[in-house]
Amino acid sequence: MFLYFILALAFAEEREGVSDLSGNFLPLTPKTQVDGRGLLPDYPDFRISMLRPFRFVSSFAVTGEESYGFVGVFGYATPVGDSGDYRSNITGYGAGGSLTKEDYPTFVHICQFEETLEPGPVNLELWGKLQNNQNQNESILLFNGTVEFYEETDVSRYIGTGFLYLFFVSVVGGIIYIIFSKDKIKESKPVSKKKKGPKDYSQIHDRSRSPSPGANKRSQSPQNRSSSPK
Repeated sequence: MFLYFILALAFAEEREGVSDLSGNFLPLTPKTQVDGRGLLPDYPDFRISMLRPFRFVSSFAVTGEESYGFVGVFGYATPVGDSGDYRSNITGYGAGGSLTKEDYPTFVHICQFEETLEPGPVNLELWGKLQNNQNQNESILLFNGTVEFYEETDVSRYIGTGFLYLFFVSVVGGIIYIIFSKDKIKESKPVSKKKKGPKDYSQIHDRSRSPSPGANKRSQSPQNRSSSPK
């Protein structure tokens, strides 16, 4: 009995499945219950940009008698040749739905890399998170393959950076120009002439100055001549 318990525990530890992005283990849904596939419709050459989210389309077929609920998509990207110590998480954004034997539903998710990887070949795994009738979460592998991870130049980012740089240079240059132009105006301002002091009394009442025209006329008038002694 004890040996049976140990074997059962070892089998449970070695069961197939995957951990989601939160670290919760999700056992693998048997193919006898649900069959699922996924593809990358926008990347037929399997070359994916590091900067842009990518579209992932998944379809399901229930092969058993039990119905499931499709919760969402998550995954991992591991560089080829890496031991798996470093990988990028992938989050899928989109709606889920119910999976029944009568339908063959298709879902579209937008997937986003959570971490940046070096350009090169990457092993891409995309999983679907399912929920059975007992409200237990399970997993199903939808895509597993090698894709080319390449770096794309973001032109809009460089244009925005260039405009910010020009704006900064213009503002700083304008401030410097205003400061130096004020200094030049102060240097080129003419010095005011000194005002002359008040004239000396002797300069104002100088005897040698010429008499005014009125005085000459008064001295030459007939009245003055008659009054002068003969």
